[in-house]
Amino acid sequence: MVEQRRNLPSLDLLRGFEAAARNLSFTRAAEELFVTQSAVSRQVKTIEEHLGVALFARRHRALQLTEAGHAGRAARDTRRPAPPRIAALRPV
Repeated sequence: MVEQRRNLPSLDLLRGFEAAARNLSFTRAAEELFVTQSAVSRQVKTIEEHLGVALFARRHRALQLTEAGHAGRAARDTRRPAPPRIAALRPV
């Protein structure tokens, strides 16, 4: 179990990917996460190297999710909602 955890990307990297995938922009993701565009780009690149697959097709001034990127985004979108007692702790 511990060895499996070592193979997972850090949450910071996943946050960068999720924000970039949702916004289809490293710049907008960076603004949302209060980091630089370069930091988000590096986070995504690190995940891509870790997984050995491209998550985005990078175009001039545009991002497009690859099939693998769509799969990663779908995995995030299908997560179960928080139990009511946990959801109640979230700020409104």
